[in-house]
Amino acid sequence: MPPGNILFLTNSELSQGNITLGVAYEFLVHTPQLRVHIASFASLAIYVDHLNHDTGARTPITGREVIFHTLPAFCKRDAQDREGLLPRNAFDAPALGFVSALRAYHRVTAPASLPWTAAEYVSMYSRITKLVLELKPVVVVVDPTLAPGVDVCRKLGWSYVMLGSGTVKDYLGAAGIKELSRFPVVGSGYDYPLSRLQAIKNIALGFALRVGARCSDHTKKKVRARRPEQRLTGPVPGMSFRIDDRALILLPSHRCCDFQISAPSNVVLCGPITRPFRPVGEDYPEFSLWLRQRPTVLINMGLRTSYQRREQIEFATAIVTLLNCRPELQVLWKLRLDDPDVEVDHEVRKLKSTVLPRNRLRVYDWFPVEPLAMLMSGNVVCVVHHGGANAYHEAIRAAIPQIVLPLQLDVFDYAQRVEYLGVGVWGSRKTTPRVTGAELVKAMLCVLTTAEGDAMRQRAEKVSLKLLRKNGRVVAHEKILETIGYRRMPRVAGF
Repeated sequence: MPPGNILFLTNSELSQGNITLGVAYEFLVHTPQLRVHIASFASLAIYVDHLNHDTGARTPITGREVIFHTLPAFCKRDAQDREGLLPRNAFDAPALGFVSALRAYHRVTAPASLPWTAAEYVSMYSRITKLVLELKPVVVVVDPTLAPGVDVCRKLGWSYVMLGSGTVKDYLGAAGIKELSRFPVVGSGYDYPLSRLQAIKNIALGFALRVGARCSDHTKKKVRARRPEQRLTGPVPGMSFRIDDRALILLPSHRCCDFQISAPSNVVLCGPITRPFRPVGEDYPEFSLWLRQRPTVLINMGLRTSYQRREQIEFATAIVTLLNCRPELQVLWKLRLDDPDVEVDHEVRKLKSTVLPRNRLRVYDWFPVEPLAMLMSGNVVCVVHHGGANAYHEAIRAAIPQIVLPLQLDVFDYAQRVEYLGVGVWGSRKTTPRVTGAELVKAMLCVLTTAEGDAMRQRAEKVSLKLLRKNGRVVAHEKILETIGYRRMPRVAGF
């Protein structure tokens, strides 16, 4: 009997793409009876190539590999950039507060969820429809935020599973007053639990968000107008604030690292879903040796975050202050020196050689290894990040205290989560999304040198221990297999 097919449909941004690649890996090595296909935008292709290479997928023993299909449009981030929805400087994103959130819902949040033109939407819908009909996959695993993919599955009545990148609250959205009175709405930055006054404001913001999603004068109206041509009915996927009542939804969250919220019966909390990684010392022994020489603070503000001169100086000030105060520490900083749109300050360029002659600071455009490999090495004692879901969950998995510097409306929640769980601090609460050297170094010294920081490390270890022993990608793989009546097989020979 010839092997069947499984098709993954995903956005190419690594916040979602890494999760898709992680689960695809499990099918590649543990489900030989299925050929693995991924359809996404062109920028994900190189990561699929890396996955094939790193798993030995091209070995003559098996000949198995992930097959990539390119979708005909700009990726979501590039489409958002084209529409002017992304600030040129990430640290100039909308600030905290009721009024700021209201403005952002109409101008940014709603349009950014569907930034493609109507023609692009129809083109993607047609391409995905053709793929599904040609491959006849036993199941489609679809990113809930890739609206054309969800539309295809619903229209064709095809068996599908949603594989998301967020938390339960992200899928409840503005579900109703009960939820809005308990959980801070996206972009609010309100505390959890909410105070009585915050709850009132939060309810107002929740309904404003719903109105913004429905009434945005951006491309969504044009997309809605074109959907009847494809005989599509109902709201555009991702725009309705409800859990799909048929499909299984797999999320990388877990009860032990989230707000106290109940998941609907069709939602499975898998725990952090990560790509497989190679140990640090396997390919980069010199870097591994440096990483092991002292406890390391890792500063990683995301793949595309560029620092303007002001932010460069603020971060550099915090780093120098920390290292002068704590000579037993070292810092690893991801700073894009190769960005043609950003001028790197001269003082920052010579920081390593003039201020820190003992090789206690390394600055990289791109890290030589996966961030998770560094976190799991046992040498990182604190991670500073931008509040992305992947960064948060990877630190949770590695039991490392976090300092969150949120840059976008949709990640304020993760700064709240680390403080609610007691596993880190919101390192820019007074100035978000701006960062000041004084506030950042205060947060780092709190985590690294105080009794409160010791308690954070202990709580981070306790939270990590509560996670399932299996990686979230294994849990997701097994749940998908259950829906199609397959069994997980031992590792395929050659992997």
